[in-house]
Amino acid sequence: MAKILLNDNVDGSDIVIEDSLLLKAYTVDSVTNVLYLEEEDGFRKTAKVSETLANVGATSDLLFSTTIADGTTVWLNRERVNDVFEVSSKATIVFDASGSKTENIKTDVTAIAVKAAIISKEGDFAYDIDSFTNGPDTVVLDAGAGDVTSKFTSGVVFTVFGEGDANDSIYSVVSSAFGTETTITVNETPALVQASTGGKVWVQA
Repeated sequence: MAKILLNDNVDGSDIVIEDSLLLKAYTVDSVTNVLYLEEEDGFRKTAKVSETLANVGATSDLLFSTTIADGTTVWLNRERVNDVFEVSSKATIVFDASGSKTENIKTDVTAIAVKAAIISKEGDFAYDIDSFTNGPDTVVLDAGAGDVTSKFTSGVVFTVFGEGDANDSIYSVVSSAFGTETTITVNETPALVQASTGGKVWVQA
């Protein structure tokens, strides 16, 4: 089991927390707070640590960053996200707050952005979609998506998700062309036309 080592904000003493027991990290009065479950009894506890919020998030294999409704940054344990839904382009995260109940965390970003942040923390890749076309059946990615040549070779399977989609759609790569645009020919007619603006492609690392 992975453990993270932090330092107490007052006396600098070591605080060792099991990564899987982290709930979230956030800032109060310029001090980083880490909410977690105690290993022995499962009670919730808050540690005030000297590390910056970003450093705590980077130390953990599970915490991902998002912006909540008041505009501040919070890091959440991706394994405790039960659902993400969206109202008026703002996502609400259904979050396992203590192992016995959930809380709804309202964000200042879209559901797509939350999913992309989780995917990135998992070490996978989320690329922006420019458009879909039919006949040939292709998905066109943002030209600035980075190194995609090794991610979209023939036979690779990837998922498309977009705002308002009831279900993700999974496609298999037939062929790819890399130039001013990344054009991926897929195995079937893309169905989620609404994902042509604001949608993303998720491919495993």
